[in-house]
Amino acid sequence: MENEIRKLLIDSCHSSKEAEAEILKKLTDPMVISLLVEIALDEMDHGGDSPMQAAYYLSQAAVELLEGYEEELIKILSAELPYSGHAALALGRMQSKNARPIIVSELGEGGFPSAWLYEEALAKYAGV
Repeated sequence: MENEIRKLLIDSCHSSKEAEAEILKKLTDPMVISLLVEIALDEMDHGGDSPMQAAYYLSQAAVELLEGYEEELIKILSAELPYSGHAALALGRMQSKNARPIIVSELGEGGFPSAWLYEEALAKYAGV
């Protein structure tokens, strides 16, 4: 299953609507969410487009499916990866109290290309 998901992630990065639709269909499967977290963490250092796309799709997943992965998402956020903003957005959607100070700190003065993701993440906390 991992190879299939990695291929879909790579294809989705290269504008394959079919791959994107297939991943979106699979975002309701807890096993796929677990695999996306593992890919986004990239602890085996595979690199490439898969970790970035995995983080993107995690930011789109149902909050209920992400709740058990707060620690892993904070690890992605704290790693200051080019795709950490997607982890910030997922955590903001979860209204993670542990992630909020990190998101605020990372946003700092803004101005970096994915600053809008951090701003969107903080907007999810409005009223909390």
